Amino acid sequence: MLPQSQSGVIVLTDVSSMFADHTREIAAGVVALLEERPVPSGIRPLRQTYLVIAVLSLLLVTFAVRGLVRAIANRGPKLKRSSVITFDIVLPLLGVFMAPRLAGVPLRAMWEGAPDLTLTIAILVVLSFATGAIKLSRRETPGAATVG
Repeated sequence: MLPQSQSGVIVLTDVSSMFADHTREIAAGVVALLEERPVPSGIRPLRQTYLVIAVLSLLLVTFAVRGLVRAIANRGPKLKRSSVITFDIVLPLLGVFMAPRLAGVPLRAMWEGAPDLTLTIAILVVLSFATGAIKLSRRETPGAATVG
């Protein structure tokens, strides 16, 4: 509420969106702009947050595709079956179940509120499973060196 100008600011957000915890910050920024004063410090610029998320997502997908290509080409070290299962199957599954908990919203709400991030997670899991399946389907040659 802005008693001096007899006006107020209302910010409506979906409680299942990533912006739900930013409503006060958004309102404070709008009020500052309306009153032609500097935006309060401490307000996290969402553009920078999304840029960081986009760059990290791109890196993760790039590494996942690289791993899949290497597995298809049968390059890289031969890993123990337990390592492949752990890193290519179990950890991605844990990620799928932990991402909603870390975000504090159900998976369905993640899909509705941030479909781009949810789709990126799904792509990473599929790439990881495919990589793991290819690695597990390879026959290890007798006497081949194994790593970890």
